[in-house]
Amino acid sequence: MARPTEGHAVHAVNVHILGTVMFILWAAQWAVMALGPGGFPHEKPSEGVIAKTYNFLNMLTVGIVMPLVAILFMIGYLGPIEVLRIHIPEGRTLVAVEIAGMGFYLAAHLLISWARFSIGDSFQMGGVAPRPSDNLIARGAYSVVRHPMYTALLCFDLGLALMTQSLVLLSLFAALLVVVLLLVPVEERQLETAYGEQYVEYRKKVKGLVPLVY
Repeated sequence: MARPTEGHAVHAVNVHILGTVMFILWAAQWAVMALGPGGFPHEKPSEGVIAKTYNFLNMLTVGIVMPLVAILFMIGYLGPIEVLRIHIPEGRTLVAVEIAGMGFYLAAHLLISWARFSIGDSFQMGGVAPRPSDNLIARGAYSVVRHPMYTALLCFDLGLALMTQSLVLLSLFAALLVVVLLLVPVEERQLETAYGEQYVEYRKKVKGLVPLVY
């Protein structure tokens, strides 16, 4: 059990080591996104406020929240994280919560990397309609769920919330979940328009966000 940084609550793991690992994973993730086929997309969402809100939350999570939490853990300065913390007594429950958080966080990194290479040159921002040159991707991560990148981003936010027990980060996860659930039908209408019966059949076979469940 890690001892608390002076003036801060106990965490079940060594936050300095955890922060270092998180930062390395975050840097590796940017490399994967930049070096993957097609690089970073530049198309703007065509479906208005829902898609724009999703992409804002996406960049907030990946560009600010993930590296910030990693750096705060690395240096042991946990005050900003613990302003609105759900206090869990030291013991098995705290250990289980933080291990679950690490599991979601690591799974998110693996899933988004898998999805990035599965989709290849068809990779675009959330809410952007397929281009004429794009193919319907049903292989790799897309054979497990139809929207693996959305699932991965939700796992990032949930993992961060569990590792920090932060109400702010839990609220970010809740906001992202609502936006994703609103965006998926929008995107699926675009995909059905682009690919017709091929997409309808794919949708019947593969769950949207959670394998075997939803």
